[in-house]
Amino acid sequence: MFLALFAATVLQILVTFSTPFIRVIYFLETLAFGGVRFGLWGYCYLSDNVCSPKSLGYTLKPEFSEAVLMQTLILIPISAGISILALLCLFPLLCFPRLRYYPHPIFFLLTLLACLTSLAAFIVMLVVFATVLSRLHAVGYTASFGPAIWMELSAAIVLVLVAFNAGCGTCLGGRFGRNPSYLPYNY
Repeated sequence: MFLALFAATVLQILVTFSTPFIRVIYFLETLAFGGVRFGLWGYCYLSDNVCSPKSLGYTLKPEFSEAVLMQTLILIPISAGISILALLCLFPLLCFPRLRYYPHPIFFLLTLLACLTSLAAFIVMLVVFATVLSRLHAVGYTASFGPAIWMELSAAIVLVLVAFNAGCGTCLGGRFGRNPSYLPYNY
């Protein structure tokens, strides 16, 4: 469970620092305007390698994107932050494997919250960039989705599995598990 949560967190952090920070990770690429790659904090022109100022809620042209929808992409870093908190919640179990009263409900709630925000971020991201994609296609430009969308989808799927696993461990963990061998008695 730790490795799955760690992988989802790394994917979300990479998506958070997409174009213009990491230029190979972008949401949408188009050949319009000399070639543009859209990221979370801005966009970069491919022809002259110039990027926009880093801000959330940017617009290239008003007819192609809406700043209000772009600002809802703040869910991506929020989801990454919640995933980091859930990851930190696992460290006591890694350091002390025989910890009897591990906070399962806290871990479950954090992973559930990370899962829900990641799914919401993916849906919002898909709506925003599918709208931009359809508007670009309507004008006659070619455009395609980038790797950031699929990275966020992968992180969301992994977080759903981790939240389900943590929920099963929280709700059913003490009822059907084996008796610990380090206790002096068995009941």
